Amino acid sequence: MNFDINNDGDSLEKIINQLFSLHRFGIEPGLERIEFLLNHTGNPENSFKSIHVAGTNGKGSVSSVIASILTEAGYKTGLYTSPHLVKFSERIRIDGKPINDYELAELAIKYMKIGEENNATFFEITTAIAFDYFASNKVDFAVIETGMGGRYDATNVITPVVSAVTQIDLDHQDYLGNSLEIIAYEKAGIIKKERPVIILEQRPELKKIFGDYADSLNSAVVFIDDNYKCNILSRNADLSSNLSVVTPDFHFENLKLTLPGDHQTGNLLTALTCIASLRKSSHISDEHLIAGIENVISNTKITGRIQKISVDPLIVLDTAHNPSGIEALVRTLDQHSIKDFTFIFAAMKDKNVLSMIDTIISSNQCKELIFSTPEIERAANEDFFIDFIEKNKNLSNTELKYIPKIKDAFTYASTQNRPIIIAGSFYLAGEFLSYFNQFYQD
Repeated sequence: MNFDINNDGDSLEKIINQLFSLHRFGIEPGLERIEFLLNHTGNPENSFKSIHVAGTNGKGSVSSVIASILTEAGYKTGLYTSPHLVKFSERIRIDGKPINDYELAELAIKYMKIGEENNATFFEITTAIAFDYFASNKVDFAVIETGMGGRYDATNVITPVVSAVTQIDLDHQDYLGNSLEIIAYEKAGIIKKERPVIILEQRPELKKIFGDYADSLNSAVVFIDDNYKCNILSRNADLSSNLSVVTPDFHFENLKLTLPGDHQTGNLLTALTCIASLRKSSHISDEHLIAGIENVISNTKITGRIQKISVDPLIVLDTAHNPSGIEALVRTLDQHSIKDFTFIFAAMKDKNVLSMIDTIISSNQCKELIFSTPEIERAANEDFFIDFIEKNKNLSNTELKYIPKIKDAFTYASTQNRPIIIAGSFYLAGEFLSYFNQFYQD
């Protein structure tokens, strides 16, 4: 198909809007629809080596570190993540460069047409687009981050050379279940027969689930345990850290990690252990590892991981969207002595919103908490936040305020002469970045 955005009646924006309209089909567990899409196009997912990463928190960071190291090693590397923050094309990258508009338009039309036959969902079609794009561009490796799940996630049609599962937390309970054990079992579904898997999760009862699942498939399982040590030597003003790392395969001193937070040490160990597995059949030197870790942000364009996006005023943006993510953010702010801040918060109403708010207030460093609402139906709205403010306005030293529009919340926060923290939702981060990049960047 020769689709020219400039000459065709349909603009890329219209095509992407059509793609997003497929959200009306919701989230439907099962692999039948994605298999239907890919079978119709020659199964492009079989054309490249893949690394599959699941988990509740950290899977985007793990995926990005792996992809960055592979890029530094000279391999043409695809990276598929979700959701995006500003542009849809952020989801699908090769060596850090997003899919171009023309190929995106062609592939979206192609797979939406096929998907009409079986009501394929938004994420299923998006996943098919990514696999096709990676195959047609002949990537050596593709690092594939799951959506919300594992066993019935649309990405789970691949047979990876290695899989990884990060930390498990309660999230997406409507689809994955209401206990950590059930969620762990769902995430374990990415483990493939006789293919190695790396597990970051530390809790014994969850480790047993992963171990039993791997054993049933004769898959070698590696747990990140006491044999894997990552010590922080220094925390730097730019929020980066210098580390010493010791694993059964590596020993590094003064390794620079530009992704902030102690929680990233476990993600780093997980990524390095995946690389150790890949090294058995690929040339990846220690120099590639060091450069890939230090250059992960520039190599992959990963955004919003406790990211300092402005110094004056100090603005920190994070995509944390569940209680454990917010806890990691608050802990990192404290470790870097970022105090007395204004916090702009928004969240999806199907998340544990109250727990996240409690963590922010309990930090005792949030002087003003501004609630806002992104332009998406799922978002916690004015009624929710106004009710919360009325019930809690005298219960802490944190001033509570509701400002509906994110740009107005930021404009107000900028007048308060405090550090500004923005977190609670990918949608909040995306709307803020769109506004900030347009009006505050050179």
